[in-house]
Amino acid sequence: MSAAEHPAPRRRSGVLLPDDPSEEELARNWTLSEADKREATQCRGDENRRHFALQLCVLRRHGRLLESGETGPMRILNYLGAQLELPPVLFASGALRPVTEKQYADRVRRYLGWRGFEAQIQHELAVWVERRTLEGFSQAEVALRAEELLLGLQVVLPRSAAFTRLLQSLCRRAEKQVFARIAEQLPRDFREEIDRMLEVPESAHRSDLFHLKTYPPEGKPDTILSFLSQYHYLHSIGVDEIRLAGCTMALLLQFAQTARREDVWHLRRLPEAKRHALTACFLVKALKNHAGSLSRNERSIPGRHVPAIQELLRAETTGVPAARPRRPPEVIARHGNCG
Repeated sequence: MSAAEHPAPRRRSGVLLPDDPSEEELARNWTLSEADKREATQCRGDENRRHFALQLCVLRRHGRLLESGETGPMRILNYLGAQLELPPVLFASGALRPVTEKQYADRVRRYLGWRGFEAQIQHELAVWVERRTLEGFSQAEVALRAEELLLGLQVVLPRSAAFTRLLQSLCRRAEKQVFARIAEQLPRDFREEIDRMLEVPESAHRSDLFHLKTYPPEGKPDTILSFLSQYHYLHSIGVDEIRLAGCTMALLLQFAQTARREDVWHLRRLPEAKRHALTACFLVKALKNHAGSLSRNERSIPGRHVPAIQELLRAETTGVPAARPRRPPEVIARHGNCG
């Protein structure tokens, strides 16, 4: 079975090492320079020298160090040992003493000119993550760019799982500030309307928010009218007057997608500021989507509705407020059997 069919095991450090690397991979990623060899031979004992050389190549290649007790595949260890003129081995020996492990890790880092993940760097990273989050980057994008940033600065990356938790915590902290900022800008009656649309009335099986999540209709009068009713409803509650200062378009789209993805039961359980902010972003985006869909299907709109909808669509594109439409007695058709 080929090496590609045997995925490399993930170590606690997050470093992935191939179990059966090719000769080309060995030469490219695990070849020691003369200076590397001299540094490694300063260690006492064959096993320590192999491990030092392994850590040196791992840091150079992955930007991380192996955790205490972790080692590499025998093919890599023997390739490194051969360069250090050490005899081949069949099994890796026991783990190094913690003190020795730490000393070697510090030596490798200093030898390659890398820095540790110190308090000052952590503070600078927190500021950087907050800025990227406010610009609308997702947590996955922030994590990828954060690794690239630290590697560019030659900072040793912490354990993968711990680093992921740290970034998630920093992103959530930044998002919490944005949620509070957005919620403060929403009128009280608008926040109350958000809470109302997240409820499922006893006489219905779905929430009002659920119906607003429907995709643009086909060019048929009955479905167009349903979408038109939703468009009137969004205007009637004042979505067109919402201005979310301090929220970039990328962040708005990200929050809108989050609200679309979650059901009303989950949204109701969120903290108040987050619940109102996510739903408000979704409603702003929904109004844009409805306007675009109605504009594309204008020919299918029944004649008596054309003047009013043309005025609303014109206001949507020009920014000139249209007359506030009267909220219909039943703005959203209720059907189906789930909330």
